[in-house]
Amino acid sequence: MKINRSYLIFFILLLLGCSEKTDKKAIDLFLKKYGSYDFSEYKNTCISIKNSYLTQTDYVLSSPDNRPLYIICYNVLLGYKKIEVISSEKNKGTEYPIDTVKKIISNYRYLDFFFLEVDKDNNVFVNPFAKHSPPFLMRLNTPIESNELIKNGYRYIHYKDNWFLNSRHLDSIEKSD
Repeated sequence: MKINRSYLIFFILLLLGCSEKTDKKAIDLFLKKYGSYDFSEYKNTCISIKNSYLTQTDYVLSSPDNRPLYIICYNVLLGYKKIEVISSEKNKGTEYPIDTVKKIISNYRYLDFFFLEVDKDNNVFVNPFAKHSPPFLMRLNTPIESNELIKNGYRYIHYKDNWFLNSRHLDSIEKSD
């Protein structure tokens, strides 16, 4: 089958134009809703969406304190389909009780984020805008006077109050009026 060059160029341009953009209004709405939200129940926890389908979402739950990794499959019609515990030499720590895993995921589902991590100091790293992407925003638990800092390998730029924007996402922000 021969593909017309103009169709190929059109589809390439179409794909390049479909990069995920986030406008400033979306960030400000997020901060208005969650700017002072208490994320302490997620302390020392990292949760992300691995896969998402029409009725099912697969979550990954991890912790920096040597707990095992958890893969949780939740179906909106059937509830918890599977909770898989993955241990290794690196993460042989105490397992969460299954009821705790279910509570963490149930509460996280209401937040509707693609990624959430709260470290031991209650600093919050979150990406409410894109799946399989690094944290978009970081909220420091303790105010600092710096306009820029490096945390967990990412450079963050001050946005508002205690919130910082991951510099990797600067190009994906559209200005809005």
